Amino acid sequence: MDSTEATDRTIHSIAASEIHMRSNHNRLQLINCLPTELLCDIFLCIKYHGNAWKLPLMPVSHVCSHWRRITLAYTSLWDHIDLNQMSSHVILELLRRNRSSGLYVRVCDAALRHLGRQDIVRLWPLIIPDALSLSIWCSAIPNPVFLDWLITFPAPRLITLELSSNFNFSWCLAATDSAAFFGGRLPALKVLQTTNFPLALRPGLYSGLTQLQFEMDVSVAIDREDTGAHIIQVLRDCPTLESLRLGGQRIHTLGPDLPDTVTPLSLPRLKWISLDLPGRLFLYISRCIVVPETSAVHISTWDLQNLADALQDVPSRILPIGVLAEICIRIRADPAMEELPQRELWISGRTIHGISVNFTLHDTYASSVFQTAIIDSILRTYALSNLQTVYIVGEHARPRMRVETENLDAIIKLLRHLSALQTLTLYAMSDKLWDRLAGHCHDKVSPLLPALKELKFTFCVISPSLMKFFKAWQSLRNLERLEFRACMKERVMYSGDIIAQITEYLSWSSHRTEVVVKQ
Repeated sequence: MDSTEATDRTIHSIAASEIHMRSNHNRLQLINCLPTELLCDIFLCIKYHGNAWKLPLMPVSHVCSHWRRITLAYTSLWDHIDLNQMSSHVILELLRRNRSSGLYVRVCDAALRHLGRQDIVRLWPLIIPDALSLSIWCSAIPNPVFLDWLITFPAPRLITLELSSNFNFSWCLAATDSAAFFGGRLPALKVLQTTNFPLALRPGLYSGLTQLQFEMDVSVAIDREDTGAHIIQVLRDCPTLESLRLGGQRIHTLGPDLPDTVTPLSLPRLKWISLDLPGRLFLYISRCIVVPETSAVHISTWDLQNLADALQDVPSRILPIGVLAEICIRIRADPAMEELPQRELWISGRTIHGISVNFTLHDTYASSVFQTAIIDSILRTYALSNLQTVYIVGEHARPRMRVETENLDAIIKLLRHLSALQTLTLYAMSDKLWDRLAGHCHDKVSPLLPALKELKFTFCVISPSLMKFFKAWQSLRNLERLEFRACMKERVMYSGDIIAQITEYLSWSSHRTEVVVKQ
């Protein structure tokens, strides 16, 4: 075999390996993304089987000189290196063709079995200096010393770093010395994503991050107890953050002496934030961060020993993300919690800026009444008095998404604050709400729902209690639309069903109101 034919076979092998690798790892669908001038007759026979492109078997002579000449200069064919699947000679060929345009590197514990230690030791110093993206993933117990060795090499061009594991990851990540972590400098790093890698949070190492994701979904025993403080220090180093996700179903360690006063941390460019943290850590983090009103926010927290006390100083403890324009409210018992009875407040909505907001609060309760102090806290923080649209899920909804009967007082307290509310939708609500609400309609100083224009019922129980409410409600004349959709109705003796009674009553007491009944 002459040298030309050997080179041809190498090119064919590299192209086939690259196409197969990218398709398997959600990379570019290479063939579809190539410029037209790169396509030749060889691709007329290519078919997509399962999750991989299949190159047909054909003589090397069918790979035309035009293809060879163009593709050797087309760098995106040679910039992805997967140490878990590629052989050492293919990687060397890719490095030779790449010409320092930047590499996208993936490595996991399988690389030790696939390539072997000697090949990785030989290739890694050639790969890491030009890496733009590095993904390290461990699916089994790794070799701590060897993996530590991988991340001691400087990576001056690294833009994206992803560290993930699906087990209790206790290897030391280059000990505790930040100077040994990628040489102590990652000047170009913009994106850091870690899963079960707690010691990857290194204050002073990151300065230009735009995206940070830190999650713990397995039980982790960390020697130090400064998780919260380290998170805040890293955030202070990165004022340019645009996306932040902190999640930890299994974060159990936190220093016992967290400071009561913390200098506020401003993240003016933040566009999206998600906090899924246990109560104490959530309160500590949220107390420090100042979030722009135009940020999308998702909050979930639990294990709050006394939520009412924890939220005494709500404006400084809960993220101030602006005034909400519309929300969906759910206050319910949480049947998923088997060990301790709990209550959950769930609110989802949008701010006046059109940005989505979601948060869930779990609280252990001792009595049968949900703590209405939580409602007061949320009202003060999110200025719900300006709300125009509200959707409330009632107690007849599915067990895992319903408001319990004893929480109706909290709902009533909420509705009394909504002076600007224009549209109220009730889903699977019983008639008990209206019995209680009618008693609050006689307050002339603070009228109930004075601006309400649309009242909608879906899968609700309609009884004479609603008629009682309408007769007591002082702002009935402002109601423009009353809608019943697939509702259950109780019949009134001698006078037909209750919806017909309500329709007749509104026809002469509120001429502007349109009554719509849908099945």
